[in-house]
Amino acid sequence: MQFSFTHGNTNLTNFIFGTISRLGFLNDLNYQLERPSSFDIINSPRGETQVAFSSDLTNALSSLNVEVEGFGSTDIELGVADFRITGGAADIDTGKVDIIHDGGLTLKAGEATVNLTDFIVTNLDNNPVITGAVIVNDDLVTRAPLFDLQIGSLGTSNLAGNPILNIDNIQATLTNDAANLLNQAFGVSAFTQGLDIGTAEVEALLR
Repeated sequence: MQFSFTHGNTNLTNFIFGTISRLGFLNDLNYQLERPSSFDIINSPRGETQVAFSSDLTNALSSLNVEVEGFGSTDIELGVADFRITGGAADIDTGKVDIIHDGGLTLKAGEATVNLTDFIVTNLDNNPVITGAVIVNDDLVTRAPLFDLQIGSLGTSNLAGNPILNIDNIQATLTNDAANLLNQAFGVSAFTQGLDIGTAEVEALLR
């Protein structure tokens, strides 16, 4: 797996995954970010992570009669969920990110309700993952790694003078921890590690 960086004018060593990424260029923006490599991610209406759910996921949930809806500030429309970014940090040169979100997902079947909330996209342990708080029938159970990630590209762009962090082509799959939690909550064995959750992209305002 390799990050493709899109700022600057040099080759950077991506030591997270032990690869070398040749830099691309945002020619359409004609923009080069002059700054240190580390940024705070700020709470902004512009900042969000979008996840387009896979047919594997929707079919699996349908077969189990599990309904999914947005929790808190999260909306789901036409199979795409929007999660608002509320903070975090990013180092563009190393590719390290820690991105905090509001809202989440509610899964319901029978008398069981599972809320997966307050997602954090992180690769600080060199393992790209989304963690989340797990609440089952109003009881806070744990914070767990929920979705493993494979990330296609990470870069920066510019919008009206504001630096933007862009992470694209993120492939998300269910973790073993999440599968066990969901199976226990719904009394099934159908959730398995590696279930294709869908494709995500991140757009976050930096400072």
